[in-house]
Amino acid sequence: MKKKCFFRIAGVMILLFAAGVSVYSTGGQGEPATAAEEGSFNPAGFPIVDNKITLKMMGSRAPYQAEWSKMDVFIAYEEMTNIHIEWDTVEHQARNERKNLVFASGDLPDVFIAMSLTPKEELTYGSQGLLLPLEDLIEEYAPETKGLFARYPEVEKAFTVPEGHIYSIPKVNALERASSFKYFINELWLEKLGLEYPTTYDGFYQVLKAFKERDPNENGKADEIPYSLLSSPNRFLPNHKLVRYSGSR
Repeated sequence: MKKKCFFRIAGVMILLFAAGVSVYSTGGQGEPATAAEEGSFNPAGFPIVDNKITLKMMGSRAPYQAEWSKMDVFIAYEEMTNIHIEWDTVEHQARNERKNLVFASGDLPDVFIAMSLTPKEELTYGSQGLLLPLEDLIEEYAPETKGLFARYPEVEKAFTVPEGHIYSIPKVNALERASSFKYFINELWLEKLGLEYPTTYDGFYQVLKAFKERDPNENGKADEIPYSLLSSPNRFLPNHKLVRYSGSR
């Protein structure tokens, strides 16, 4: 009962993380379930457990990203859930090597996050019992994920292995833009020049032209750079809606 309870806790944590990244639950190692005593698991609401427990997670990150343990979202989740995460952060370029090593050694974390497991690896390690099927947990605890799959059945199909199990939660972005880049605009400059927020390409061009020629920073020179890939974020420029999902786990 304790081990089953622990798996449910790990699975519910996975469903919490699903908004940002693809994640996987494993069989874990050692005896972490001893802290998940009967009656401590709350199937609805927070905290997830009454008695604080620790889960081990392995996650890869790019060089420009912060350590997982320092991200505000995970600090907030720990407070909400009463679950502490012991992180094993892997450099992005080394993720495949580390992933292969932990599966070969059998010394698995409780959860993988952003480790790019392939469908073949999910099928192989899932059939060996090293990955935990998530479909029953989704059915019981994840109405938003169920709704997502209902709206985009191709996403559920893409993340279901041939034997019928789901071992990872996809990353899905419903974006109000036509590319994977976010466009921002300096609203202070709009206000300074008395301009309206642009909603068309022509309007966007006219705003950029005004930024370049009308000295919005009031330094007496027309030296502003109206467009840059490193602009400070203020607000999206709306465009066409695009729904994408991560096919690489």
